[in-house]
Amino acid sequence: MLSQYPRLSARDQIWRSYLLRQLPQSRRAEKRVRLRAEKLIELLELGAYRDKFVKELSTGLRRITDLACTLARQPRVLLLDEPSSGMGPEEAHQLGERLIDLRQAFGLTMLLIEHHVPLVTAVCDYVYVLNFGKLLAEGDPDTVRNHPEVIAAYLGGEAPEALEETEAPEDQEELLEASR
Repeated sequence: MLSQYPRLSARDQIWRSYLLRQLPQSRRAEKRVRLRAEKLIELLELGAYRDKFVKELSTGLRRITDLACTLARQPRVLLLDEPSSGMGPEEAHQLGERLIDLRQAFGLTMLLIEHHVPLVTAVCDYVYVLNFGKLLAEGDPDTVRNHPEVIAAYLGGEAPEALEETEAPEDQEELLEASR
């Protein structure tokens, strides 16, 4: 019975063997967990990757896998810190679609910290924009996206009065001067 499950670690093989030897109640619990996991895999469209090692997945698929692991814990509030970091535009777009679907399917409240403006405007109902720790704007995504200080700070538009009013740490002053 050497290496009965070659894709599992030694710990996971022992854990699985232990569970299989327990009372039928434990087997039913394991079956429920496996069914829930499969539902998440299908919901997040990870079916083609279910047997791949996480290290073999793209950054986007690893993020989706992380999201599935978080959802397995059945949170009421989902905190996401730059979930699209390291993703290309298409992966970020797909992530946004999944987040919207998950929010509706699970009735989740989401707190999203993100610099990818299209993702924020697609996913969020209400937005707070900070620049160097200062609140620049808040409101619905369209209102915030068109705010002059937000345009100047994040979208590269012109709003000189906004740049002058924004307090930046001393080491950032040269960057602000160069951008004027």
